[in-house]
This record gives sequence, structure tokens and C-alpha cells, in this order.
Amino acid sequence: MKPQEIEKWKKVRDKGLVRFIAVTGIFSFGVPMFVVLNFMNPPTKPLTVIDYIVLFLICAVAGGILFGYLVWVIQEKRYKKATEGAGTA
Repeated sequence: MKPQEIEKWKKVRDKGLVRFIAVTGIFSFGVPMFVVLNFMNPPTKPLTVIDYIVLFLICAVAGGILFGYLVWVIQEKRYKKATEGAGTA
């Protein structure tokens, strides 16, 4: 990690895992992917509002949580590797 990446990650990790998953995972990845996938593969029958909400919750939220958590884990490993020699972890 470059020094500016380390500083940026410090700020992100200070805000916490839950906020990171919500912002990066759900809102920045899950919701856009849900919209894109719906246009690429439209359902064969009309969805009711309840069906749409259930599909949204399953795809966007679960997928976003998984994506956000995986990115967090990867970034934490990179951060710890970059800072362990400096003694600032």
C-alpha cells in the first residue's frame, strides 16, 4: 500500500465495518448490480411489489454484504502487511 492509501484506509476503518459494508457493499455495489442485472435479464412474468422487494433484499443486500465484507478483509490484510514493519498497526 502506498502512504496515501494507508491514510485513506485508516479513515475508512475508523468509521467501522458496518458502515463500510453499508456504503461500499450494499449501496455502491449491491443496488447498482441489482438494477443492471434486472435490465440484462428481465423476469419472464410481471413482478408484484412484494416480489420485487424480496428479490431486492436477497440479491442486493446479501450480495452487497458479502462483497463489502470481502473487500474489508482484503484491505485489512493489505493494511496490516503495509504497517507491520512500521509498528503503526
